[in-house]
Amino acid sequence: MWCQTVSLERFEPSPDQLQRLSDEAYTALISVTMAVLMDIDTRYQYPDINTLEPDEAIDWLESQALLMDGQLEAANDALTSGGTLADWEQALTESVVAGALLALLFFFNGVEGLRTEAISRNTIRQINAILRGHSVATRRLAARIANGDLTDKQIRAANYRRESALRESFDRARMIDAVARGHNEGIRNLGNPHPCPDCPRHIRSDWVGIEEIVPIATQCVCQDRCKCWIRTRLNPERFAADVRTGRVQGRISRYE
Repeated sequence: MWCQTVSLERFEPSPDQLQRLSDEAYTALISVTMAVLMDIDTRYQYPDINTLEPDEAIDWLESQALLMDGQLEAANDALTSGGTLADWEQALTESVVAGALLALLFFFNGVEGLRTEAISRNTIRQINAILRGHSVATRRLAARIANGDLTDKQIRAANYRRESALRESFDRARMIDAVARGHNEGIRNLGNPHPCPDCPRHIRSDWVGIEEIVPIATQCVCQDRCKCWIRTRLNPERFAADVRTGRVQGRISRYE
């Protein structure tokens, strides 16, 4: 008997549809992701971001990166001491994904903030992509290790580059929030008196369109150690021009 195979596209709600979902429907739609988020929300203690200055928030993120250092070091030591590649892959994935999601929870003040903040329901659609992206990157790295392509030093260096997920996730959420609230200009300042060779190229001392600002912890060798900071504001004249040219949505997509 001949049978026809039918493929059903996965439902991807638009931002407007996502905003209208009830809490029950919202939780059901992303039940697996919410379970991971709630587990991280329960396991980690983080301060109320609304009470912190920008520098204090970055200091807290750096303290979490140091904790990740220890977890990654332990995973690497176990691997080089005869541990299995599967155990290493699991440990690395759990550590990096937890760091990325912890940064998002910190920005939105926990799972309840993700439920109540209007912009967060749009942002949370990106969380699944973050989970998938880090898992795929880890599997690729594991395959190179299995093939004997990397030295121990290269493995450790590649692992630590994954830590940039912590800072990148925080700044991604912060910039998406700013753009969604209408901010369309930014200034990027150096926060380190001894920056890496890349960061000075990305500095913008005058107000420019946000699309000209390179996101923190990207395109620089310091990655999650980057201490640069971006200030944003709304320029009404630029906003009117951007509405006419359709560039508003493009700004949000840049940071998603």
